[in-house]
Amino acid sequence: MARPKSTRDSVRRLGYVFTRLWPWIRDERSLLAASTVTLVAGVAMKLAEPWPLKFVLDRVLSGGA
Repeated sequence: MARPKSTRDSVRRLGYVFTRLWPWIRDERSLLAASTVTLVAGVAMKLAEPWPLKFVLDRVLSGGA
């Protein structure tokens, strides 16, 4: 399969794949939605991870003020 020449070709091919897989995707919509929400929540938690540690270290190093 040759590489698509433009973005429009890529989108058209992606649409073709999506329509071919739709019967199986339709049956699993709730699972796909839950997986997407969980993925986004996991990324958000990873991005927020340093903040609690920052507050703890600020309290300890500043003498509890």
